[in-house]
Amino acid sequence: MVKLMPYVDICLAHDENFGAVLGIKAFDNDTTRGIEQTDAFIKGIKEISAKYPKCQTVASILRNIHSVKDSEWIAIMIDHG
Repeated sequence: MVKLMPYVDICLAHDENFGAVLGIKAFDNDTTRGIEQTDAFIKGIKEISAKYPKCQTVASILRNIHSVKDSEWIAIMIDHG
């Protein structure tokens, strides 16, 4: 995926994609407290835009997963900074 990123305009990065696919630390892999890490995700999103200037719209879903039936989800997006 990293080879494709210079050509990407819009990136939808799942919480685990930041580190595993893009090599950017934005999530500590604790799925019970992803929402609490919003600031780290925003920093990661800005790092994607800085590293890949063509990609100025980046979005992600943050999750607090307590069980299969009980979880909280939010979405964040940064467009042109």
